[in-house]
Amino acid sequence: MNLQKRPRPAVHCTRCFSVSSDPALIGQECIRGMRVDAPYRVCPGTYREVSTSDWIECRFCHATGGLDHQTCNTCVGRGWLYVPLSAQRWHTG
Repeated sequence: MNLQKRPRPAVHCTRCFSVSSDPALIGQECIRGMRVDAPYRVCPGTYREVSTSDWIECRFCHATGGLDHQTCNTCVGRGWLYVPLSAQRWHTG
């Protein structure tokens, strides 16, 4: 399995916290579907900008989102972990 590094997230949804590396989504409605009880609905959130410095590369999958032919459990397939810059000294030491 040849996995490439995923780009660092640039936006996240204010409701479901899905992420994207596309800054053009800032202020747009979330495109992710949600299953809340039933029926299936579109997430009511919007994308907002996040500081790219608040994301650190997952040290288990090395920003690929995959590990041993499966989705990385640590970063849930994102390849990146959200760690506010103020807390990063505890995670990168």
